[in-house]
Amino acid sequence: SPVGFRSQFHCSTTPQWVFILGGEMEIGLQDGTSRVFTADEHFYAADLLPAGATFDASVHGHRSRQVGAKPLVTLFVRG
Repeated sequence: SPVGFRSQFHCSTTPQWVFILGGEMEIGLQDGTSRVFTADEHFYAADLLPAGATFDASVHGHRSRQVGAKPLVTLFVRG
């Protein structure tokens, strides 16, 4: 992801491992909290839309963004 990348709130389509290969990635949650992940860190993302729900960006999901001066390089492994 290029410097300046920022997503809107969204849900993962399937559970997945996310590996940060380069740069930094911030994940923000609906409650306003966030965490920055750096190169050589990873996390399991299972933020799925509840069954039968219609996506509402003010209720569901998370956002992500590239942080810092280096592009973000990630590897997603669906599980």
